[in-house]
Amino acid sequence: GALRPVGDILKTVFGQEKPDMQFESLLDTGSDWEEFQLPTGFSMTGTFDNTSFSLTSFITFTSVGVHITVDQRLQTYPTARYFHELGYGFFGTCYIAVPGSITPLNSTFSLQKTGSSYYLSLILSDDAWEAVFGIHGLTLSEVQFSAQFDESKISDTIVFNFSAAMDKGEDETIQ
Repeated sequence: GALRPVGDILKTVFGQEKPDMQFESLLDTGSDWEEFQLPTGFSMTGTFDNTSFSLTSFITFTSVGVHITVDQRLQTYPTARYFHELGYGFFGTCYIAVPGSITPLNSTFSLQKTGSSYYLSLILSDDAWEAVFGIHGLTLSEVQFSAQFDESKISDTIVFNFSAAMDKGEDETIQ
């Protein structure tokens, strides 16, 4: 059904051959089951334990979680009606093996889908990335990478952002 894309991404991107996750959610605090009404929105979160899956030769996911939201929306044209919009996202931790680095970089990630747009965020967990690409004396801290794209035209709509504080070794920090 509507969650098929979530299962497909769990299989193809995060290596979960049989993505099976138990969710619990409190939809209403009342106890009148004869007049149950769907809330205007709710969210569910779950995680996979003991994940170790390499997407490419340089990224290994060490934990993966899923966050699902359902929100009620009002469509006003051509006639007024309510509908429920599904949103989902993934989050977790990963190692990134960068050429020239001695050890993999610890990172957290999130991948969110809203409407037809995807938002990817990757933040280094370590305080500093020393000897960047094997360049001695070059240190980056506060490293963040993000990307945004539309699923219908990825190559035409993708936008990358990268930010970091750079220290070239002689008490000079460049933002």
